[in-house]
Amino acid sequence: MMKGSRKSPRNSSPVNTSSAPQPSYPLAAYLDFVPGGVDYGNKGTTLDPNVNWHSLSYLGPDALVRKALAADDTLRKYALRYHALGNDDPNDLPHRLPSLSVLAEASFAPLTGVHASNVRKWADTMVVAYLPDATESTEQILCQSEEQLIAEFESANKNIPAPSSTKTSATSSPKHSNELVNLLKSLHQKYLQKNSDSTATTCLPVRPCGYVFRSGDIAWNCRTCQYDNTCVLCDNCFQKSDHEGHEVTFHKTSPGGCCDCGDVEAWKTEGCCPLHRPKEEVDDPDDMDIGNASLEAFKASLKSRADGETYVKEMIPEKFAAALGVVIGAAVQAIVQAVDGASIGADQVQWTRRWADQMRRIHDGRAVDEEYVLSGNKSCAATVGDALKLPCPNRFRLHLRLHNDDVHTYDEVIEALYGSKYLRHGMRPEQSMDERDTSHGLVREKNSATEKTQLVDSEGQVVVRDYTTMKGAMAGFDRLKFHGLQSSVVSTPQIELESRARMLISWLADIAAAHPAVSALVVHALVDVTEGSDSFGNTLVWGNAKLVPSWSFSEGHLSSARVAIHEEEEDDQFSVPGWRRRLDVFLPNLASSFLTREESRQLHKLGFVSQHDLSSPSKGKLHYFEFSNLYALMFVY
Repeated sequence: MMKGSRKSPRNSSPVNTSSAPQPSYPLAAYLDFVPGGVDYGNKGTTLDPNVNWHSLSYLGPDALVRKALAADDTLRKYALRYHALGNDDPNDLPHRLPSLSVLAEASFAPLTGVHASNVRKWADTMVVAYLPDATESTEQILCQSEEQLIAEFESANKNIPAPSSTKTSATSSPKHSNELVNLLKSLHQKYLQKNSDSTATTCLPVRPCGYVFRSGDIAWNCRTCQYDNTCVLCDNCFQKSDHEGHEVTFHKTSPGGCCDCGDVEAWKTEGCCPLHRPKEEVDDPDDMDIGNASLEAFKASLKSRADGETYVKEMIPEKFAAALGVVIGAAVQAIVQAVDGASIGADQVQWTRRWADQMRRIHDGRAVDEEYVLSGNKSCAATVGDALKLPCPNRFRLHLRLHNDDVHTYDEVIEALYGSKYLRHGMRPEQSMDERDTSHGLVREKNSATEKTQLVDSEGQVVVRDYTTMKGAMAGFDRLKFHGLQSSVVSTPQIELESRARMLISWLADIAAAHPAVSALVVHALVDVTEGSDSFGNTLVWGNAKLVPSWSFSEGHLSSARVAIHEEEEDDQFSVPGWRRRLDVFLPNLASSFLTREESRQLHKLGFVSQHDLSSPSKGKLHYFEFSNLYALMFVY
């Protein structure tokens, strides 16, 4: 680590990691769960300030999931109590799980995420823990006193054992967990058995066939039923459907493409086989003219959404559905981050700043912005320019990738990687130790250049070499660009994020195939652009962690501190935890009380703005938030 840098909290983790070498990252995640999310405050001078830092790659998920569950269950009790004050039906209140959303985000994130071999186990455990329904009824919860609720939460936390090491090396072979898949299949089967005599439309959801053709398969065209000549049926669906008197042809397929049976955008309903034929629906007379063929896709999307919401409402418990929404949303977000990180690697302006910021966070030991705001210590780099000069932390590298462009020849690629002018003179000088010197090529051996050229042709991309300095990576990137080749630079955390993303894609596919309600939630997570505010079957899918703002505007009122109910009372019996006071400001039954980190950060800034600035046109962007909540917060504190 660079001179003058501080010891990172991640290196002070209480977890015993002697079974595997402790890396400098993934960064440890600070997970001190409280009702409403997580507290980034300081526990005080009497306790180890690093006690809540957890290096997730070396932990089993059980203890942390139980802590998140205890916090979310307590928050639910408060939400029901606040909801009841308005004489509303508690059954209409959706479950909100901010602590689980923080844990899911930390488990999949670039700097704090678990190893790819364990990501399915973590995802399964986070969801399965939320399946059992609470033993207390709504009436019992409403009858509990304030002191009982707080005491129950504190007692539950004391009874949860400290997180234990998994004692597995980060290089262990992948472990494919099917716990959630098996559970979902069991729930679906029980539902079908329970409704075997029912006419409920959710018993047998209808989906298009989607069979992917292999080389030599038979594909059928029907000019009467298909909407264009690219739409086809597999042999199995064709044999089971009625095309008597139709104009049909068949052909043998190449690999790729799929059967369109059941797809209303590709094939007429009457030409589908009974297994995949879409169910008939009664048109709403108040709707627009939906007989127009151009509205078929719109009709299908509305029907699919309505069916999906019905599956979620009727087939799985509410809290379990909420946990699925949170973890699925976090998984989709991790996949999006992986794709984004891979794409910005081709733009030098973007990748230099993105990876420099990662290095800065690793040197500082701070994974999220809250840790910067609440810490009195200065960062190792005040600006992006300073961060670009930081040395790579231990095990952190910048990886130069070469991408296939189907334009350049083998010889041209080998020339860019190795060079040939020295070979023509019968000599080749030793490669310089300076990473910025590319005059002798990027690889030492011609055989290596040839092998990498073959790999980029067959696999689409290959890592040319690794760098320990930003300027070295820039030089290698510039050399490939000079030769007209497509290249990118990615960091080690980005590569590990991509590995996690591949496992999460597999996990999403498996759980979607196991239950129609989960399939609907996965689709909703992929298409939702509302930051999780679009309720789907009374379930919220959060792509980003949302929580009651994790800080107050005075140091003494952190969530972890106990504060007097009245200023003149300092006795413990007249005090409550800081998180409890915050629930009076950000009511837990309101969706607007749960903010993303960006929104919470803006609200924090707003707390230091004078009333004159609030009325100034130049400060108009701060009006994004409801000022009533802000004034209430400042009033309480």
